[in-house]
Amino acid sequence: MLLPCAQVAAGRLLLEQLDGVPRPPGRLSSSLQLTGLDVTKHALLLHDSTRAEVYRIAEADNSMSLASHFDSPHPPKPRAAPRSPADRDGKTDDVGVEVTVASSLDGGCSMALYSDSVYRTAEGRVEVCNLAGVVKQTLVFDDAQGQPLLLDTHNEFLAVLTSKALVRVFRLAGREAKPHAGPGPLLAVGSVQALVVDTIRVNCNGTMICAVGSLPGSGGCQDPRLFVYSTERNGPLVYDFSAVSKAPKVALWDLHDARLLAVQTGPLMQQQSSDSRSSSDGNDSQAAAVGSTNAAESAVEATSATGAAVEAGRSTDIAIMFATAEAGVLLQEYQDIEAIGASGFLGVSAPNLLLHKKAMVSIKGAPPFSSNITRIPLPGFTGLADADAATRQALLDFNYHLAVGKLEDAFRAVAALRSAAVWRSMAHMAIKNKRLDVAGRL
Repeated sequence: MLLPCAQVAAGRLLLEQLDGVPRPPGRLSSSLQLTGLDVTKHALLLHDSTRAEVYRIAEADNSMSLASHFDSPHPPKPRAAPRSPADRDGKTDDVGVEVTVASSLDGGCSMALYSDSVYRTAEGRVEVCNLAGVVKQTLVFDDAQGQPLLLDTHNEFLAVLTSKALVRVFRLAGREAKPHAGPGPLLAVGSVQALVVDTIRVNCNGTMICAVGSLPGSGGCQDPRLFVYSTERNGPLVYDFSAVSKAPKVALWDLHDARLLAVQTGPLMQQQSSDSRSSSDGNDSQAAAVGSTNAAESAVEATSATGAAVEAGRSTDIAIMFATAEAGVLLQEYQDIEAIGASGFLGVSAPNLLLHKKAMVSIKGAPPFSSNITRIPLPGFTGLADADAATRQALLDFNYHLAVGKLEDAFRAVAALRSAAVWRSMAHMAIKNKRLDVAGRL
């Protein structure tokens, strides 16, 4: 079910159900100083540094009623990195990057929601609780793995990022959570000395986990790289936006296609003080991180980076990307969301991007209402909002193979399609991207 939830002001949230008959959004006010939220088909989880609240969602009208509340545990305390024999001999072998989360500065922890369970970080473990906060299972992390710090759920998969920049994935189907993949490194050895991790996101089949962050001492300026952990490789992938003066702010996977990724980018900010230069020299051994809103089938509009900075580049774009273990992270194209009046990015569900933009909705026999979510088609899907699942999959395969550079595989993917609208859409996309080799064969 497509059920985006957005924080529109301090303590104010809107929830809209996009499947089925359109209906007015559900509205909720909370006294919590939110550090995170998560939503499933039937429940909404809100939490701050001291308290968590679980609300039941009424499918008929999107209304929300408080079902339970419980105290938030204190965040995990950073552990000292173990010293290798080389370190004791006076050498400087790299023992990895240490990360923490900003919510720890406020005394909070990371939480996620799946079915009737709440997952939360604690000292040396992830606790699996019922909706009343009672612990029913514990997932233990040893010293070599580090403290569990950031969580994200998608479908039946839970991803955990630790203070050693390691990723573990658990499968949640069944009575208990079970190890699925990892631990493996999010960051390549030597690629970064310290990183402030904002958020992590796991894809729909638990094979890819992405993260965005900023450099310590940079005044909140986003790192221009998108970091991805591949469970199939058990290792890291990376995409660097610095060549086009951009930086990733929010990254979200498609709800159903494990390869498809949409990334909200902003202008690359360059720190004017010497702080950012010193942080990139490798002098910082640990990084404090900025807190994240944790949502499985939703996302909260990201705030802009702050601090003394100068701006390069242009308006906010959404980068449409693919990520696989075989091909790495690939860019398809950018879509400018400011040009259509959108103020934020909420998610991706082929054939559409979900954007934060107000619009009036009219339904026959009912009064009009204001919606905060607008859907726009992904590249190659213009005019195909009602395409069936097989057509959507064929077009996604076509776009993926084009991004990889396998032209013959791309045309084989759509060879069986007979819709004139589909072929017009592909031709339009090929011309737009100056792919005359593709347009000539359509």
